[in-house]
Amino acid sequence: MAHVKKKAFTADINHCCAIHKNCYINQREQETCDVNFCKCFDNLIAHNKDSKPCKPVTDSACSGVKIYGQNSYLNLKDSKFNHKNVPSVPKIFQEYSKLYNECPHQMVTLSSCALNHDICMAKKKKNCALPLIQCLVVVEFDVNKNANCGRAIQNILNMLLFSQKPVGNSPTQPIVYRVREGSNNFAAMYHRVALPGNAIFFYFTFFGIILICGLLIVVAYIRMDSPVPTSSIGAPVTSATASPHTPR
Repeated sequence: MAHVKKKAFTADINHCCAIHKNCYINQREQETCDVNFCKCFDNLIAHNKDSKPCKPVTDSACSGVKIYGQNSYLNLKDSKFNHKNVPSVPKIFQEYSKLYNECPHQMVTLSSCALNHDICMAKKKKNCALPLIQCLVVVEFDVNKNANCGRAIQNILNMLLFSQKPVGNSPTQPIVYRVREGSNNFAAMYHRVALPGNAIFFYFTFFGIILICGLLIVVAYIRMDSPVPTSSIGAPVTSATASPHTPR
Protein backbone atom coordinates (compact mmCIF):
# COMPACT_ATOMS: atom_id res chain seq x y z
CA MET A 1 0.00 0.00 0.00
CA ALA A 2 2.81 2.39 0.88
CA HIS A 3 4.45 1.63 -2.47
CA VAL A 4 1.21 2.50 -4.29
CA LYS A 5 0.95 5.81 -2.46
CA LYS A 6 4.57 6.66 -3.21
CA LYS A 7 3.99 5.91 -6.87
CA ALA A 8 0.98 8.23 -6.90
CA PHE A 9 3.19 11.14 -5.87
CA THR A 10 6.14 10.37 -8.14
CA ALA A 11 5.24 13.20 -10.52
CA ASP A 12 5.07 15.73 -7.67
CA ILE A 13 8.38 14.55 -6.24
CA ASN A 14 10.01 14.74 -9.66
CA HIS A 15 8.69 18.28 -10.06
CA CYS A 16 10.48 19.33 -6.87
CA CYS A 17 13.62 17.82 -8.40
CA ALA A 18 13.05 19.76 -11.63
CA ILE A 19 12.77 23.06 -9.77
CA HIS A 20 15.91 22.19 -7.82
CA LYS A 21 17.83 21.40 -11.01
CA ASN A 22 16.67 24.68 -12.53
CA CYS A 23 18.00 26.46 -9.46
CA TYR A 24 21.39 24.73 -9.85
CA ILE A 25 21.60 25.57 -13.56
CA ASN A 26 20.89 29.23 -12.78
CA GLN A 27 23.55 29.16 -10.01
CA ARG A 28 21.35 30.69 -7.32
CA GLU A 29 23.63 29.58 -4.50
CA GLN A 30 23.66 25.91 -3.60
CA GLU A 31 22.48 26.41 -0.03
CA THR A 32 19.45 28.40 -1.18
CA CYS A 33 18.59 25.79 -3.81
CA ASP A 34 18.93 22.94 -1.31
CA VAL A 35 16.89 24.64 1.41
CA ASN A 36 14.07 25.36 -1.03
CA PHE A 37 14.31 21.80 -2.36
CA CYS A 38 13.57 20.49 1.12
CA LYS A 39 10.78 23.04 1.55
CA CYS A 40 9.18 21.78 -1.64
CA PHE A 41 9.06 18.26 -0.21
CA ASP A 42 7.79 19.52 3.15
CA ASN A 43 4.95 21.37 1.42
CA LEU A 44 4.09 18.30 -0.62
CA ILE A 45 3.84 16.14 2.51
CA ALA A 46 1.96 18.82 4.48
CA HIS A 47 -0.71 19.38 1.82
CA ASN A 48 -1.29 15.71 0.95
CA LYS A 49 -1.99 13.41 3.88
CA ASP A 50 -1.70 10.34 1.64
CA SER A 51 1.90 11.27 0.82
CA LYS A 52 3.15 10.50 4.34
CA PRO A 53 4.80 7.20 3.21
CA CYS A 54 6.96 9.30 0.88
CA LYS A 55 8.60 11.16 3.76
CA PRO A 56 11.55 8.75 4.26
CA VAL A 57 12.35 9.09 0.55
CA THR A 58 12.08 12.88 0.52
CA ASP A 59 14.08 13.22 3.74
CA SER A 60 16.84 11.09 2.26
CA ALA A 61 16.91 13.17 -0.93
CA CYS A 62 16.97 16.36 1.12
CA SER A 63 19.96 15.19 3.15
CA GLY A 64 21.70 13.86 0.06
CA VAL A 65 21.80 17.14 -1.87
CA LYS A 66 23.22 18.98 1.13
CA ILE A 67 26.05 16.46 1.47
CA TYR A 68 26.78 15.51 -2.15
CA GLY A 69 25.24 18.34 -4.17
CA GLN A 70 28.33 20.51 -4.63
CA ASN A 71 29.66 18.67 -7.69
CA SER A 72 26.26 18.75 -9.37
CA TYR A 73 25.92 22.44 -8.60
CA LEU A 74 29.26 23.21 -10.25
CA ASN A 75 28.76 20.86 -13.21
CA LEU A 76 25.29 22.17 -14.07
CA LYS A 77 26.45 25.76 -14.51
CA ASP A 78 25.31 27.01 -17.95
CA SER A 79 24.43 23.45 -18.96
CA LYS A 80 22.04 22.93 -21.89
CA PHE A 81 18.63 21.36 -21.42
CA ASN A 82 17.19 19.54 -24.44
CA HIS A 83 14.16 17.66 -23.06
CA LYS A 84 11.58 20.30 -23.98
CA ASN A 85 8.24 18.65 -23.31
CA VAL A 86 5.09 20.37 -24.56
CA PRO A 87 1.58 19.59 -23.21
CA SER A 88 -0.67 17.68 -25.60
CA VAL A 89 -3.17 20.55 -25.71
CA PRO A 90 -3.64 21.67 -29.33
CA LYS A 91 -4.76 25.21 -28.51
CA ILE A 92 -1.53 26.04 -26.62
CA PHE A 93 0.95 23.72 -28.36
CA GLN A 94 2.66 26.41 -30.45
CA GLU A 95 2.62 29.04 -27.70
CA TYR A 96 4.04 26.62 -25.15
CA SER A 97 6.83 25.66 -27.55
CA LYS A 98 7.81 29.33 -27.71
CA LEU A 99 8.22 29.45 -23.92
CA TYR A 100 11.56 27.68 -24.18
CA ASN A 101 12.95 30.65 -26.14
CA GLU A 102 11.26 33.29 -23.98
CA CYS A 103 12.08 31.63 -20.64
CA PRO A 104 15.65 30.26 -20.87
CA HIS A 105 15.99 30.15 -17.07
CA GLN A 106 12.86 28.06 -16.46
CA MET A 107 13.21 25.32 -19.09
CA VAL A 108 13.49 22.35 -16.72
CA THR A 109 10.47 23.45 -14.71
CA LEU A 110 8.40 24.19 -17.81
CA SER A 111 9.23 20.76 -19.19
CA SER A 112 8.20 19.14 -15.91
CA CYS A 113 4.87 21.02 -15.92
CA ALA A 114 4.17 19.71 -19.42
CA LEU A 115 5.23 16.15 -18.58
CA ASN A 116 3.04 16.03 -15.48
CA HIS A 117 0.08 17.26 -17.53
CA ASP A 118 0.50 14.46 -20.04
CA ILE A 119 0.92 11.89 -17.25
CA CYS A 120 -2.39 13.16 -15.85
CA MET A 121 -4.00 12.78 -19.28
CA ALA A 122 -2.60 9.26 -19.69
CA LYS A 123 -4.24 8.29 -16.39
CA LYS A 124 -7.52 9.69 -17.76
CA LYS A 125 -7.99 11.99 -14.80
CA LYS A 126 -10.56 14.77 -15.01
CA ASN A 127 -9.56 18.36 -15.70
CA CYS A 128 -5.80 17.94 -16.08
CA ALA A 129 -5.64 21.58 -17.20
CA LEU A 130 -5.94 22.75 -13.59
CA PRO A 131 -2.65 21.22 -12.36
CA LEU A 132 -0.97 22.65 -15.46
CA ILE A 133 -2.34 26.10 -14.65
CA GLN A 134 -1.20 25.78 -11.04
CA CYS A 135 2.24 24.70 -12.19
CA LEU A 136 2.61 27.63 -14.60
CA VAL A 137 1.36 30.13 -12.01
CA VAL A 138 4.28 29.14 -9.78
CA VAL A 139 6.74 29.28 -12.69
CA GLU A 140 5.53 32.80 -13.43
CA PHE A 141 6.68 33.90 -9.98
CA ASP A 142 10.24 33.09 -10.98
CA VAL A 143 10.90 34.74 -14.33
CA ASN A 144 14.27 36.31 -13.44
CA LYS A 145 12.85 39.76 -14.21
CA ASN A 146 12.26 38.64 -17.80
CA ALA A 147 9.27 40.61 -19.06
CA ASN A 148 8.99 38.59 -22.26
CA CYS A 149 8.83 35.34 -20.30
CA GLY A 150 6.20 36.74 -17.95
CA ARG A 151 4.00 37.89 -20.82
CA ALA A 152 4.37 34.57 -22.64
CA ILE A 153 3.32 32.60 -19.54
CA GLN A 154 0.41 34.96 -18.86
CA ASN A 155 -0.80 34.51 -22.42
CA ILE A 156 -0.94 30.72 -22.01
CA LEU A 157 -2.51 31.00 -18.55
CA ASN A 158 -5.26 33.23 -19.90
CA MET A 159 -5.95 30.77 -22.73
CA LEU A 160 -6.24 27.94 -20.21
CA LEU A 161 -8.15 29.88 -17.55
CA PHE A 162 -10.85 31.18 -19.88
CA SER A 163 -11.38 27.70 -21.31
CA GLN A 164 -12.33 26.32 -17.88
CA LYS A 165 -15.85 26.13 -16.48
CA PRO A 166 -16.72 28.19 -13.37
CA VAL A 167 -16.52 26.42 -10.02
CA GLY A 168 -19.80 25.47 -8.38
CA ASN A 169 -23.18 26.85 -9.47
CA SER A 170 -22.23 30.52 -9.51
CA PRO A 171 -21.21 31.79 -12.97
CA THR A 172 -19.26 34.59 -11.31
CA GLN A 173 -16.99 32.31 -9.27
CA PRO A 174 -13.74 32.16 -11.27
CA ILE A 175 -11.59 29.09 -11.70
CA VAL A 176 -8.77 30.98 -10.01
CA TYR A 177 -9.88 29.83 -6.55
CA ARG A 178 -9.01 26.24 -7.39
CA VAL A 179 -5.78 27.42 -8.98
CA ARG A 180 -4.84 29.26 -5.79
CA GLU A 181 -5.72 26.25 -3.65
CA GLY A 182 -3.30 23.98 -5.49
CA SER A 183 -0.46 26.41 -6.14
CA ASN A 184 0.65 26.52 -2.50
CA ASN A 185 2.41 23.15 -2.75
CA PHE A 186 5.37 24.41 -4.74
CA ALA A 187 5.22 28.16 -4.18
CA ALA A 188 7.60 27.91 -1.21
CA MET A 189 10.37 27.07 -3.66
CA TYR A 190 10.44 30.71 -4.71
CA HIS A 191 11.57 32.53 -1.61
CA ARG A 192 11.56 35.91 -3.34
CA VAL A 193 7.77 35.90 -3.71
CA ALA A 194 6.05 38.06 -1.12
CA LEU A 195 2.69 36.30 -1.32
CA PRO A 196 3.34 32.73 -2.54
CA GLY A 197 0.31 30.97 -3.92
CA ASN A 198 -2.05 33.91 -3.40
CA ALA A 199 -0.76 36.82 -5.46
CA ILE A 200 -1.95 35.32 -8.71
CA PHE A 201 -1.83 37.68 -11.65
CA PHE A 202 -5.28 36.54 -12.78
CA TYR A 203 -6.98 38.80 -10.24
CA PHE A 204 -5.36 41.86 -11.77
CA THR A 205 -5.66 40.76 -15.39
CA PHE A 206 -9.28 39.67 -15.15
CA PHE A 207 -10.60 42.63 -13.19
CA GLY A 208 -8.42 45.04 -15.19
CA ILE A 209 -9.98 43.81 -18.44
CA ILE A 210 -13.49 44.06 -16.97
CA LEU A 211 -12.83 47.62 -15.74
CA ILE A 212 -11.44 48.78 -19.09
CA CYS A 213 -14.34 47.21 -21.02
CA GLY A 214 -16.82 48.83 -18.64
CA LEU A 215 -15.27 52.26 -19.08
CA LEU A 216 -15.28 51.91 -22.87
CA ILE A 217 -18.97 50.96 -22.85
CA VAL A 218 -19.86 53.93 -20.62
CA VAL A 219 -17.91 56.37 -22.80
CA ALA A 220 -19.49 54.99 -25.98
CA TYR A 221 -22.98 55.25 -24.44
CA ILE A 222 -22.44 58.85 -23.33
CA ARG A 223 -21.15 59.88 -26.76
CA MET A 224 -24.09 58.26 -28.57
CA ASP A 225 -26.61 59.73 -26.14
CA SER A 226 -25.24 63.30 -26.23
CA PRO A 227 -27.10 65.72 -28.63
CA VAL A 228 -25.04 67.31 -31.39
CA PRO A 229 -24.71 71.07 -30.68
CA THR A 230 -26.16 73.29 -33.43
CA SER A 231 -25.64 76.91 -34.45
CA SER A 232 -28.34 79.56 -34.45
CA ILE A 233 -29.30 78.59 -38.02
CA GLY A 234 -29.71 74.93 -37.15
CA ALA A 235 -26.47 73.61 -38.67
CA PRO A 236 -24.10 71.46 -36.62
CA VAL A 237 -21.41 73.46 -34.90
CA THR A 238 -18.00 72.93 -36.49
CA SER A 239 -14.64 74.25 -35.53
CA ALA A 240 -15.14 77.02 -38.07
CA THR A 241 -18.52 78.16 -36.68
CA ALA A 242 -17.58 77.67 -33.06
CA SER A 243 -14.27 79.50 -33.18
CA PRO A 244 -14.09 81.76 -36.25
CA HIS A 245 -10.58 82.79 -37.18
CA THR A 246 -10.20 86.48 -37.88
CA PRO A 247 -7.11 87.18 -39.96
CA ARG A 248 -5.08 90.20 -38.99
